[in-house]
Parts: sequence; C-alpha cells; structure tokens
Amino acid sequence: MIPPAALDSLYGLAHGDAFGDRWFLASREEREGAIAQRVTPGDAPWYWTDDTAQALVLFGHLAAKGGLWETVAGLGDMDTTCAIAGGVIAARTGIEELPPAWRAALEPLPDWVPEPSGETA
Repeated sequence: MIPPAALDSLYGLAHGDAFGDRWFLASREEREGAIAQRVTPGDAPWYWTDDTAQALVLFGHLAAKGGLWETVAGLGDMDTTCAIAGGVIAARTGIEELPPAWRAALEPLPDWVPEPSGETA
C-alpha cells in the first residue's frame, strides 16, 4: 500500500508543476495582470511536464526498492531527482529514515519553517 502522504506529495508536485507551466507562454503583460488578479493564464487542461515525469519514475522506483542511493546512481539532474525522491521518501517514511549524519549536515532552513513533526500519514 502506498501511504497517503506519499500520494499527496506526488499529486501536490504534479499540480505545482502544471500550475508553473501555465506561465511559460504568457506574455509579460498577461503574467503581471494574472498575478495581480490571482488568476491563472491560459485555458485548461493543465499539463504536467518533465518534472512530474521524473517524479513518476522515481515514485515507482522508490515504491519498489526505495532509497536515495538508487536515485543518485541514475546520474542526470541529480539534485532535482534526489530532491523529488527525498520528498517522496519523507512523505512515505518520515525524515527519521534519513541517516542522522545527513540530517546533522543539512544547512538549516529559514527560521519561519517549523521543525518536522516526525509523523507520517
């Protein structure tokens, strides 16, 4: 069974990806007006892009095997694919599954970001 938080993460990524894609073809004037009015440019449907495609491959792979080492072994855009994988892993298992040395080495996030709860859905 795929944990609900992992699916939420995947769907959130796909929605954000498709939302961001809407802005590429909009003119500067259209973008500025749409942002000011909080409306999305262009017509439906919203299509996800290569970012979601990468996430889908990783999601399937992580569901079968799991792990950032397998992700980085694929080379390519390693920071992006590992970032996506890290988000899916954390949604699935919590950050406690990351090695403590990695957690200690991470640059702190801004003060306004709360500490993780350690809970998984």
